[in-house]
Amino acid sequence: MAQPGALPETDTADGETGAVDRFWRCRKCAHAITTQADRCEIDGRHVHLRLNPHAVAFLFGCFSSARGISCAGSPTAEATWFAGCLWEYALCANCGTHLGWRFSGGASFVALLLERLVDPDA
Repeated sequence: MAQPGALPETDTADGETGAVDRFWRCRKCAHAITTQADRCEIDGRHVHLRLNPHAVAFLFGCFSSARGISCAGSPTAEATWFAGCLWEYALCANCGTHLGWRFSGGASFVALLLERLVDPDA
């Protein structure tokens, strides 16, 4: 049974416009994570490349929401990539794979690791 607010497991069409809402899915388990319509730009870009304090590079895309994730950890400003934002881990709500980070504070969005998702346009 789907969780309240969870995304459906198949692409859906809008009843009024007929537009199809296509899903970005977890590469490991195919769980619906977010939609193409939720793509957003932060600091002028959808896609970002950042290094963590251990010099590990992460390529991620920004989304205004991701109903298919669960969050873990306490929000922190430590080593944040976006000034004024706290972050916490974003995990696949189905299999628990680390998919990225949820940012809150100065801006609220989800940064999802593109290599761990299946792009609906791919």
